[in-house]
Amino acid sequence: MAFGTREIAGVRAPWIARWLLRCLAPPGESDALAGDLEHEARAIADASGVRAARRWMRWQVAHSIWPLARQRWAARRRGPGGTTMFRGAGMDLRHVARRLRATPGFAVVAVLTIAIGVGTASAIFSLAYAVALKPLPYRDADRLVGIQSVHAKSNSWASSSAPEIADYREGAASVADLAAYSYGAQIAKIGGERIRIAADPSTPNLFDVLGVRPAIGRTFAAADVDRPVVILSHETWVSRFAADPAILSRTFELSDRAYAIVGVMPAGFRFPQVLESDLWIASSFADRLDRNDRQLQLVARLPAGVSVDQASRDVAAVAARLARAYPATNDGWSARVVPLDGRTAAGYGAIFGSLLGTVGLFLFVGCANLAGLLIVRNIDRRGELAVCASLGATPFRLARQLALEAGLIALAGAGLGVAISSPASQVLAALMPPRLPGLADVHLSLPVLAFAVTLSVITALVCGVLPVFDLGSVSASEALTGPRHSGPRSQRLQSTLVVAEVAAALILIVGATLMMRSFTALLDRDRGFNPHGVFALNVSLPFEQDAYLDSQTRAAALDAIVSRVAHLPGVTHAGATNGFPGSTLGVLGAAMLHPAAGAPQADVSALLRSATPDYFNAMGVALERGRTFRPDDTASAPRVAIVNEKLARAMWPDADAIGRQLPLPRSDARGASELWTVVGVVADMHLAANVPADIFVPVAQRPSFWIDLVMRTTGDPAALDAPVRRALREINPDLLIENSRSIQTIVANSLGLERAQASLATVVAVLSAAVAGVGLYALLAFAVAQRRREFAIRLALGSAPRALSRWMYVRGLRLALAGIAAGTAITIGLVRLLRTEVFGLASAAPWAYAWSALALLAVAALALWAPARRVLRADPLAAMRD
Repeated sequence: MAFGTREIAGVRAPWIARWLLRCLAPPGESDALAGDLEHEARAIADASGVRAARRWMRWQVAHSIWPLARQRWAARRRGPGGTTMFRGAGMDLRHVARRLRATPGFAVVAVLTIAIGVGTASAIFSLAYAVALKPLPYRDADRLVGIQSVHAKSNSWASSSAPEIADYREGAASVADLAAYSYGAQIAKIGGERIRIAADPSTPNLFDVLGVRPAIGRTFAAADVDRPVVILSHETWVSRFAADPAILSRTFELSDRAYAIVGVMPAGFRFPQVLESDLWIASSFADRLDRNDRQLQLVARLPAGVSVDQASRDVAAVAARLARAYPATNDGWSARVVPLDGRTAAGYGAIFGSLLGTVGLFLFVGCANLAGLLIVRNIDRRGELAVCASLGATPFRLARQLALEAGLIALAGAGLGVAISSPASQVLAALMPPRLPGLADVHLSLPVLAFAVTLSVITALVCGVLPVFDLGSVSASEALTGPRHSGPRSQRLQSTLVVAEVAAALILIVGATLMMRSFTALLDRDRGFNPHGVFALNVSLPFEQDAYLDSQTRAAALDAIVSRVAHLPGVTHAGATNGFPGSTLGVLGAAMLHPAAGAPQADVSALLRSATPDYFNAMGVALERGRTFRPDDTASAPRVAIVNEKLARAMWPDADAIGRQLPLPRSDARGASELWTVVGVVADMHLAANVPADIFVPVAQRPSFWIDLVMRTTGDPAALDAPVRRALREINPDLLIENSRSIQTIVANSLGLERAQASLATVVAVLSAAVAGVGLYALLAFAVAQRRREFAIRLALGSAPRALSRWMYVRGLRLALAGIAAGTAITIGLVRLLRTEVFGLASAAPWAYAWSALALLAVAALALWAPARRVLRADPLAAMRD
C-alpha cells in the first residue's frame, strides 16, 4: 500500500511530508521506508498515544531531508558506471595536453583560427560599444531630451531662439529643467600661436541639467554670465596646457580678452555628441531678442515618469501659444521633444552591427573548420578509444576526453583573442574617421570583456559538442579486430561542415565584394562638382581687429585674398565660399521660403552661402541656366543670387527661376528681409545622399569673417599648400589658415566608416576563404589516408593513377559546388533584403557572384592538389606493406 494513503493507528502523515519523502527517497525504496515508518508509528501510538506518534513522524521526516538530499545529489553526480562525474578530469586534461603538444602544428593552426575570430569580434564590439552602445556620460541619461523647432509646412527642423528658453521653462510642465547652448568659434592665443577654438556659449545651468561634475574646479554659477570665465574640456587641458595641475590659476586669451579658467571637465565628456567643444563660456543670451534668430540648442531633463511623447505634446502646446502671440516670427512653427542620444539616427549601430555579423560568420567558419579537424582526429584515434572502452572506460569518459580537447583549444584561442582585441581595437579606431564620437573611449572595458568571455564560452561549446556525435559507434571489439573506417554518419558530418564552411565563405566574399563596389560607387558618384585637382583651405580674418567690423573692408580683404592666390603658378581657377561640401566652417545662415502657387512643397528651408565670381569654375560646377557672378556685382549693385537645381525645382516647378526674386534676411537688421534676384541656376553640390537647397550670393554683397578658399590646379593639389600660405602671410600675417587639403581627401574622409567597413570585410573574406580551403584540404587528405590501402590495391591491379586523382577532384569539387550553391541562395536573399539600403548594390551583384564562386573553386582546387598528388606518387607495394 502506498505511503500517501496509509493510515497509522489513526495517524496520517502530513501531505508535505509525503511529498518530500517521495521526491527524496531512492527509487524502489519508498515502500520499504513507508513500511518502517508505519511499524514504528504503531508502536509509539500504542505506548504513548496518537499525538506522540504524529510528533515522532514529523521529527523523523524533518531529520531525513538532508541525508536523503545528499544521497540523491551524490547519485546524480555519478555516471552510468557509478563513477563520479568529475573524477579523473585532471588525468584527462593532462592526457589532452600531451596530445596537443605531440601535434603542435595542428594546435597552433586551431588556436590561431579561433583567436583571430574572437579577437576581431571583440575589437569590433569594443569600437561599437564606445561609439554606439555606451550609455551617455550623464546622470539619468535616458531622461535627457532636446527640444527642436519644427516648421509645419516644410517639416524641417531648426534650433530655438533665446526668448523661447523662458517660454518653455514657464509653460511646459513636463520639463523639469532646461538649458541652452550654441556653437561658437573664437581666435585664441596660446604660446603666441593663433588657433581657432570651439568656444560654445551656454547657460550656467547646462552642466547641472546634464548631471556632470568637473574633474577640476567648478561649473558655472549664475553670476558668471557677467564675468570673463571659461570651463575647459579635458582634451584642451591636456593638449594646450600639458595637463597643468595649477590650471585654475591661469587665464585663457580669446579675441584679445583674458578669461579666467574655473574648471576642467572630466576625460571622455563631450557635448554635444557630434561636434567637439574646446571650452564653454557662460551666457544668458539676453542680447538675442529676435525670435527669428534660431541658433540655440535646448536640452532639458524630464521628471521621473514623464515620457518623451508627453513632453513633446506639452512643448507643442507652448509653441502653438507662441504662434498666436507672435505671428510675425512664430506662425507655422511648432516644437517637438527628441531623445538626446542621436547615435541611432546617425546609423552607427547598423554599421557596426553589420561588421559584427561579418566577423561572427567568419568565427562560424573557424568553428566549423576546427570541429571538422577534430572529427578527423577522432576517427584516426578510434583504435585508441576502442582500447580504452575495452579496459572499462564508459562512453561518458570518452566523450569528456574529446570535449576537453576541443574546449581546451577553443578556450586557448579565445584567451589569445581577448589578449589581441585591445591593440586590434586601437588599430581599428585609427582607421575610423577622426571626428567619430567616442573614439577616445575605445578600450578593454568590463562590457567588452563580458562579451569576449561569452563569445569564448559559446565557441568552446560549439567546437566541443560536434566531435562527440560519432562517439557512439566506437566498439570495444575494435581493440581486437582493428579500428574500422569512419562510418556514414561521420562522413556526412564532415561533408556537412565543409559545405557550411564554403557557403559561409561565399557569403563573406560576395558581401566584401559588394561593400567594396558600394564604396567605390560612393567615391565616384556624381556630386555636382569635380573634386579632382582642387585644393582647399579655411581662411579667417582677425576677429578681434576693429577694422574688419566694416563690411566693405571685409569684402576688399576677401577679394585681395582670392586675387592673390589666383595668380600663383599652376592655379587655373580660384574662388571662395562659405561652407562648401565637407567644410569645417559654417554657412551664413538659413532662410524659410514660400514656393509659388501650385508647387508640391509648401515651404522650403534653404542654406545661405556667399561665393566669388570664379568659385563655380574652381569647383567644376555646371551652370545649368543664367550666369554666374561678375566682378561688378558689388555692394552698391543690385542684389543677385544663384540657386541650385533642387531649390529651383521646389520653388518654381513649372517656370524658369531666372529673374525670380527671393526674400532673404538682412545681415544688418535681423527679422527684416530684402529681395534678391535669381540670375543663375547651378547643379546640386553634395557629399551625402541628402542634397541641400542652396542659395549663393556674391561675397562682395554679403562678406563674412571666414571663407573656404578653393583652387583648381593642373598639378598636384598638395603642392599648393606652402605657396598659398606664403602668399596669404604676405597679405596679412594675422590671417588664420587651417585645414589645408585636397577636395578628393575631403570626399574620401566623408566615407571613412564605409571605407573601414569595406576594408575589414575584405580581410575577413580572404581569411574565410583560406580557412575553408584548409577544411577542404583536411577532409580530402584524411580520405586519402583512410583509403590508402584500397588505392594501393587498385593501383596494383592496374587502375590508372589519374583515374583515382580524378575521383578525388570530383568528390572535393562536388562539396565545394554544394557550398557555393547554398551560399549563393542565402546571399541572393540577403541582397534582395538590403538592395534599398546599400548604394550601388544591385548593379554589382551579378559579377560579384561569378568571381566569388571562381575564387572559392580556385581555393578548393588548390586544397585538392596535394591529396591528388599523393595518390599519383603512391607506391602500391609500400602502401600494402604498411
